Amino acid sequence: MDSESNAFAQVTTDRSKVFPKDMEAPPGGVDDMTRLSYLHEPGVLQNLATRYELNEIYVSLLPFLP
Repeated sequence: MDSESNAFAQVTTDRSKVFPKDMEAPPGGVDDMTRLSYLHEPGVLQNLATRYELNEIYVSLLPFLP
């Protein structure tokens, strides 16, 4: 099988499992996650991964902690 024949694949998923991307988040992520437009698990994980790559892993979630 050559790579050109597999260049594009159709992916099917349930719409309830797709989350919007935060288009307003800066490329380096945010240090205060309450600034994310969409505060959902994929958005939080993406922000943490982005900040980890930049070695800036510490973030704040203080308004959400008891």
